[in-house]
Amino acid sequence: MIAKEQLLLAQYLSEIKFTKWGRGQFDCCLFVADWIDRLTGTNWAQGIRGHYYDEKTAFKFARTLNPQKMMVGEDADKWKVPGFKEISADELPLTGDIWWYDERTHYTGIIIFEGLAWTVTKDNDLFKYLLEDVENDLSPSGLTKRYRRV
Repeated sequence: MIAKEQLLLAQYLSEIKFTKWGRGQFDCCLFVADWIDRLTGTNWAQGIRGHYYDEKTAFKFARTLNPQKMMVGEDADKWKVPGFKEISADELPLTGDIWWYDERTHYTGIIIFEGLAWTVTKDNDLFKYLLEDVENDLSPSGLTKRYRRV
């Protein structure tokens, strides 16, 4: 990630620091999708925002995002992350990488910044994890998708 994009990411995190979590409006997936849109000039979050509003509808929507279908078949183009390429779990996490952590019932969107994994949570709003807590891909499915800016 180039210095300008690192600065933009720091600015984004600062701007959303006090944004309240809201399912389907500002949650972990939309935290990442809004960042992608800001960085790339796309409107990718539009395909996510407003499609769910409670836990039941979120789980139903998440099932449509089967990560195995996201990379192949008819869903591949629909869910391709614009301006990013998929990377392997063996690659060292870098500032600006984004991860979709598959929790089986839903996805946690994560942005890597300054050696920490950032997301938003219902209880904590903007929240950061140590990389070692998430980088070993302990998701129940083992299907965390990782992307890097191209």
